Amino acid sequence: MGLPPEAVLVEMYISEEMANTYQKMAQAGLVRQTLFHSPTSQYGAMSQGTRFLGMGLRRRMAKIFDEIDSGSFAREWSGTLFRELPLYCQPRMLFSISVSKASSILTSCLATSGSDSIRL
Repeated sequence: MGLPPEAVLVEMYISEEMANTYQKMAQAGLVRQTLFHSPTSQYGAMSQGTRFLGMGLRRRMAKIFDEIDSGSFAREWSGTLFRELPLYCQPRMLFSISVSKASSILTSCLATSGSDSIRL
């Protein structure tokens, strides 16, 4: 089972819904921005959001903050500037995966069709 990558891409990225949501978060606040969502979206966020509480996100984010605050991230980054950049280059490898290819194809088709929609 699962969803076609093209459908996920259109829904999550090309529609710009996520960008709009983050913009509303910045403008209205994390909770108040939910007022701009459909009732279904509001219910889903509020009823399912608690699933993330036990994932250790606070601990993980605190560790990342500590690495930034202590300067260890800056030292790691500075060190990579003067040698090969294996960690820095890894995101570029993502361009070869199917979702990335689908994104490129869909974006190109939308740009050339002169339409905001495309038949998949």
